[in-house]
Amino acid sequence: MPRCKTVVPSEERRPAVVKRTEWASPEEEAVMVSRVEEPACGLLRFWIILITGGTFHVFLAYSLIGCLFSEFVLGWPWYMSLGAFLAAYITYVSIAATERVGAPDPHIRGQQAMATLRDYLSLKCVIPDDVDLDPKPEQQPPSYIFGSHPHGIHAFGCSALNFAGNDMARYFPRVWHRLTGAIASVIFRVPIVREVMLAHGYRDASRAVCEKILREGRSVVLVLGGEQESIRTRGGEDAVWLKNRKGFVRLAMREGASLVPTYSFGLVDIYDYAFPLQALRMWMVNTLRVCVPIFWGVAGTPCPYERPVTTVVGAPIHVEWTLHPHPALVEDAYCRYVDALERLYETHKAAAGYPADRNLHVTRDPPASKETLAKEAAAFRARLIHKLGPEDGRITFADAEQRARDALGEDAVPAPAEPKKER
Repeated sequence: MPRCKTVVPSEERRPAVVKRTEWASPEEEAVMVSRVEEPACGLLRFWIILITGGTFHVFLAYSLIGCLFSEFVLGWPWYMSLGAFLAAYITYVSIAATERVGAPDPHIRGQQAMATLRDYLSLKCVIPDDVDLDPKPEQQPPSYIFGSHPHGIHAFGCSALNFAGNDMARYFPRVWHRLTGAIASVIFRVPIVREVMLAHGYRDASRAVCEKILREGRSVVLVLGGEQESIRTRGGEDAVWLKNRKGFVRLAMREGASLVPTYSFGLVDIYDYAFPLQALRMWMVNTLRVCVPIFWGVAGTPCPYERPVTTVVGAPIHVEWTLHPHPALVEDAYCRYVDALERLYETHKAAAGYPADRNLHVTRDPPASKETLAKEAAAFRARLIHKLGPEDGRITFADAEQRARDALGEDAVPAPAEPKKER
């Protein structure tokens, strides 16, 4: 099936609303997402469906059942049973583990609330013709780490990859069927919101959870900029924060995944922003890891402006798979990822309606010199020796160093710096 060559889908390929009553296989998924029904979406309908059309009704149903049981079986007044239920639930949320993984509920992926959000923002996920995410249909699909950029206020770029009926579901259903979005851990400490996010297929973005997802043969979407990128969001300015963000590269190398950059054009333009007390809010981000952006949309509310958001998926970046990645390999993959993201932006910004003078600003780690790589190699060797013991640590480091030289060449992998002798 041919795919369009620009980031703007044709009318026949607009994302679909999927109506379904039972679990479907990946092959059935591709058939069902082809049944297109375009819902009308006004501002009032947007709010009503998002508030009532998620999984909030499940919470209300459990509350009602608990109150009826307590009143008619235990003889408690309804307000006591409701209070006990709320106290127990809030306690559970505060201590419950968020390391749950697995497939999202397909019913919720195609429900009306998700379709309304997608239609209101004209939220599209587009995969160009030269991108192949499932090159060997006879084998299990590869695992990917999708980097979602920019963060914005709400990471709708992550949501665009999960919606039923997008390009991912149409042309690569096996990859889409195994795709999991990962979001900030603090979200799973908010009552009700936690259950909604879990039901929609989102998981904790901690390293342990991402490792579990990838080891199950699934793929994960990470919003790499995090709170550092969100607090700096400005309308009309495309900025990505990748400084001190090499952990996703190491994760891909250890778990045998490939890296895929994605960019959501128009995401920073759906709100207006203000920046009072920016120094205080930056301190909160750096110290407490709490992001407090000041923004507003329609009529001064948190409802975003009705402006299109188009998420474009780049080509996979294959990295060296190794349990102990050498710093030179990490640096090489990191630089290739940043370069691929910048090319993706420049290639598709015109088709997304951006002017020629609008550019992407990437805050990144500077390219490492040989002296820096030598120091990082020495620290890497010290960590291996501490973890595995002197003999096994040195053997493992030698293997990792040789693997890096085989992949990058002798000149690209300097010898580890020797510690300075004290006088």
